[in-house]
Amino acid sequence: CQYVNMTHHPLFLKPRNTTFSTPPNGSDPPKRTNLCLKNKLIVTMPAAFSPGCTSAHLPSLLQHEADLLKIVSNVYVLTSDSVFALDAWRRQAFEKHQATDSRLEFISDPNCEFGREMGIVKQTDLIGTVFMRGALYFNEKEELQWVVTDALKMDKTSGRELLQKLKMQRSNL
Repeated sequence: CQYVNMTHHPLFLKPRNTTFSTPPNGSDPPKRTNLCLKNKLIVTMPAAFSPGCTSAHLPSLLQHEADLLKIVSNVYVLTSDSVFALDAWRRQAFEKHQATDSRLEFISDPNCEFGREMGIVKQTDLIGTVFMRGALYFNEKEELQWVVTDALKMDKTSGRELLQKLKMQRSNL
């Protein structure tokens, strides 16, 4: 993996850049994390604590967390929320679903820079610019292998669907 520290652009998340991430132990303050995207799954969600993300999307990832992490080295949950909101959401979800794996990380891109670059943001009247419900997979060479997005349903980005897509990808190699 190549790590490049780009502190002049700390909130811009893209391959080999730095972003803010909620600390794995939930301590303050947030820390800068260099992302290596080798064999990583990024799951984008519109908003922490929103009904669909909290009651369905995030639980589906946590339900399939162990199997997903047998295929990918990390799963990142990416929203435009502040790192403080993400930390609270992570703590609540991990406690409720008894999740513990530190390879499922919550990361923040408050200006949706990465999402704009990848074409996976939408403008809403209620909460402004947010990520679409989606997922991106980066292979062993840190190349973007695929991007999927969902409109209202989670027929492509639920934990179960992503696991099936990753298994199919692996079997085709």
